[in-house]
Amino acid sequence: MSERGMRMERDVWVLMQTVAPEEASVWLAVKTEALADPEFGQIYLAYDEAFGWSPDDPRLPALARRAAAWLSSRPPLPVADPGITALALSAAGVSSPAWDRMAALAR
Repeated sequence: MSERGMRMERDVWVLMQTVAPEEASVWLAVKTEALADPEFGQIYLAYDEAFGWSPDDPRLPALARRAAAWLSSRPPLPVADPGITALALSAAGVSSPAWDRMAALAR
């Protein structure tokens, strides 16, 4: 994972722990379990790499499909408070045009 990715990850977890410790605890357990899956690890690293890609990069649709397929094979994720999630992601600067495009593709 890139240094930028590690900083963003750390910042999001610190913010989540501060504003919603119970949700952060649940999400950390889910993330820890997911990281034990090699496929998730590969997708996770690919997302980190994609942060700086152009939103028109032809690799984005395939990565979005791969992530969606992995997620669909798992139990539903715990529902986080959308306001808290948006606050944490925004405050940590966790956004890029490529990631926004992948989110749109996933919808």
